[in-house]
Amino acid sequence: MVDMGSQRGKRKLVSSDGHTFTFKKGSTDWRCSVRNKNMTCPVVIRQEGDSYSVTNNNKHCHFSKPGILTTAVKIQAELKENAVLDLFEPAQNIVDNILEEHGDTREPESSRPGYANLLRNCNRIRQKDRPDDPTDLDFEE
Repeated sequence: MVDMGSQRGKRKLVSSDGHTFTFKKGSTDWRCSVRNKNMTCPVVIRQEGDSYSVTNNNKHCHFSKPGILTTAVKIQAELKENAVLDLFEPAQNIVDNILEEHGDTREPESSRPGYANLLRNCNRIRQKDRPDDPTDLDFEE
């Protein structure tokens, strides 16, 4: 389980075979995180204490991403934490530092997030915390 592992900063469950799950609101269920307009994976896992079990006999309708826990999920979580520490640090420096620390090149390429995506995510996270641009030339002293 990785805190701040999802796109919205929530917890994300990562299986050893490379599938990821997000928390289903209002229950103890985790559903597969592959959910978009083209594909919705039907796999749901129920958590009871520290044990997890599949609630239905459905199979994943997509391939897994081996090594996703050690690379992509941890990199995204680290990015969300570090992006707001210094609002004026260039996003490229933040991403480069994180990739240097967590970017294991021995893992499959598909398990690592793209560099351009990391830069865009970093800037989007910091966008709401930046001060507004001045609207006129009358500054307070």
